[in-house]
Amino acid sequence: RLWTLCKTLSCVTPQPMQQWLKQEAPTSISRSSSLKRRFLSILLVCAMMITMLPVMSFAGDEDWQTAAANTEKAIRLNTDGIAGYNNRKYHYIYYGKWKGNPIKWLVLDDKTNTGKDGFFLLSEGLIDVWQKFDDNSTKWQGSSAQKWCEDFAGVSGDSVPDAFTSVERDAILETAKSDAKYISEPDSIGGTFTFDAYENILNGDKVFYLSAEEAESSKYGKPIDSTFDDNWHLRSYIDATFVGYCPKGGSIIDKTLRTNRDHPRPAFNLGKSEIVFASSAEGGKTDAATDSNLTGSLI
Repeated sequence: RLWTLCKTLSCVTPQPMQQWLKQEAPTSISRSSSLKRRFLSILLVCAMMITMLPVMSFAGDEDWQTAAANTEKAIRLNTDGIAGYNNRKYHYIYYGKWKGNPIKWLVLDDKTNTGKDGFFLLSEGLIDVWQKFDDNSTKWQGSSAQKWCEDFAGVSGDSVPDAFTSVERDAILETAKSDAKYISEPDSIGGTFTFDAYENILNGDKVFYLSAEEAESSKYGKPIDSTFDDNWHLRSYIDATFVGYCPKGGSIIDKTLRTNRDHPRPAFNLGKSEIVFASSAEGGKTDAATDSNLTGSLI
């Protein structure tokens, strides 16, 4: 059996190894022992090659995971074809895990939220923890909300499980960004909120909340338009008492006390060069099956 397995491995090993393995089956105990050593050497080489490969994540959109799974390219081993929001449709990827389950991220843009090369991602759903913005401040830098994002990403803290491995975290870009003054879209009675400009609101952050402008941006598909049963905070600053948030049911931005607890909806910028993406297999699983089984692990 060992000899058969080695011959099978020789079909996928480099040419020098194939020549090394092309010989008659051993007929003695000593030759069998030698072959075992060769086999273990091959496994070691394969293991070393695997560690040099980039992070693998699974990507797709609605069509790939349903009827069109049979007509789309079965495996995508690069970022070609993964795009931002377009015509009421998102691509998505699975990256990291939360409580043992892969996390599904919407691809808001195939550029970062600062316009650089990368993907701007937002969690498709709310993270199932309760988190206040802060006890004392409504400013993002130094807030409990920012610290939760750092803990979630595995940058610092240990109050929640890390969502990413160290390799996955290294592929997440540090973001530096200032938010300009922004006036929200009017609600049903014409009311608006003014969010002050905030210099360097993101200052090397890996994971963060959306700004009010990003949440209402048609470029990103207006992520505020959701059907969630709970609220989610924004990072934008209103005043010393209130912070912006997206109420359950979506469609408008409102303000809430900084101490109110809501579910986080994190976002981040992901580098393209270190990531290998793969769509679902041809004739693949339904969306429900994919959601429960795909992982973003090393290959």
